[in-house]
Formats: sequence, C-alpha cells, structure tokens
Amino acid sequence: MRNLPIIPEDKANHFIYGLLITAIMLTLCSSIPLAIFICTIIAFSKEFYDKKITTFSWLDIIFTVGGGVTSILISLINQR
Repeated sequence: MRNLPIIPEDKANHFIYGLLITAIMLTLCSSIPLAIFICTIIAFSKEFYDKKITTFSWLDIIFTVGGGVTSILISLINQR
C-alpha cells in the first residue's frame, strides 16, 4: 500500500477555513461569484497580515481558495 502525502496542518486549516467561509457566504447571499470573491479577499487579507509578522504565502492563499472552490462544488452537487 502506498503512503499518501501528508498535508501540513497549516495548509489543511487554510483549506477548511476557505470551505467554511464560502459555505457561510453561499448561505447568506446565494451568489457563487460573491462567495468566492469574499473568500479570496479574506485569504489575501490574512496573508498581508501575516507578512507583517512572518511571511506572505501564496500557497496558503491557494489552499484557502481551494477550500472555497470545494464548497461551491459541494453546493452545486447538492442542488441537483
């Protein structure tokens, strides 16, 4: 059996928060473009904040938005 790659805890957290932010926005406004836009803005804002303390990470943004996209896909599948 092959070993699966380990996702670092920080990246997994970004993914989950992106998923939750987008799910909440979809519940509140039912607009997919607005939900992913808000998720992206929050992801960038978090990284600009982190830049003052440590470093800016594009990978964190990708994982956050990836969680948002996953949330949208789940929402679209559930609408069928």
